Amino acid sequence: MVHSSCDGKGHSIDLTEDDADLTVALSEAIAEIDGIDTNALPPLAETIPGESLEALTDGHKSVIVSFEYCSYQITVHGEQKVELEPIG
Repeated sequence: MVHSSCDGKGHSIDLTEDDADLTVALSEAIAEIDGIDTNALPPLAETIPGESLEALTDGHKSVIVSFEYCSYQITVHGEQKVELEPIG
């Protein structure tokens, strides 16, 4: 389950062990924040391959991965936390 919060500058998503796929959880969170359907989003794989993102973060709590997607600067902190800051 994805738990999200907003501090006025960006959004923070806390992932639980129930979130089997980081890329799906990320797409669902962006769609919810922007009030659109996940099918309206471009494929995340065009920005960063999902397998690569999962491999970098799976089991590595100290790894930080940052990239741009759908007008957000996204920072993934290990397996448990994702920060989304609007660009622009």
